[in-house]
Amino acid sequence: MGFLSGRAPRTIKGNPERLPDSLDTVFMILSDYAFMEITRESIAIAKRLIKEYAMFPNDALILATCIEHGFALATLDEDFFEPAEGEGVRLVTGV
Repeated sequence: MGFLSGRAPRTIKGNPERLPDSLDTVFMILSDYAFMEITRESIAIAKRLIKEYAMFPNDALILATCIEHGFALATLDEDFFEPAEGEGVRLVTGV
């Protein structure tokens, strides 16, 4: 959405008036994604991540899914930087 609006993604969050005019493009892109089920293994990993890195549960589940399935993580959220490095998860940050 940041790319389509020409704004930094963090300036859009929580500001509906800053959403790009081309939301249909965003929705079309989202429909092409596959979604992963949360497994018991992901939950176990997430619990460990929360204890070890003091992560929020939603972030821990995202990182746990990456760990379990060997995925890289595309994010601009700095909350993931240290835990991902510590867990050997490759980050794609655009930075």
